[in-house]
Amino acid sequence: MIDAGEEFNLSEAGRADIIMLDVNDIRLGFKECEGIEMIKELFPGKKIIAVSDHYDSAILAKAIDLGAQGYIFRHCVNKKIIDCVKSVLNGQTSYMVQNQPPDVNIIAAYFGTD
Repeated sequence: MIDAGEEFNLSEAGRADIIMLDVNDIRLGFKECEGIEMIKELFPGKKIIAVSDHYDSAILAKAIDLGAQGYIFRHCVNKKIIDCVKSVLNGQTSYMVQNQPPDVNIIAAYFGTD
């Protein structure tokens, strides 16, 4: 797993099973999920967990749309972060915000389901 918030290295990213990427990492010049888009263009099959300081349903929807398999609030307890990583590694999606999944109505509305 590569934490792109640290020194981002494309060769390491290519070898990683999962990339955890801050959706607004200004140090890398990313805003509103641009990093997800870049990683998916370079490594189409790469699993990405978007990380954010706050919950924003528009950013969550954009992260999902761009192909992030996970979304986690930066300040979740360690067990929730580990659970998210395990879920994504097992081919599932995991959207965890402030130690709780986001409102299922928001996810359902995004995917057009009830």
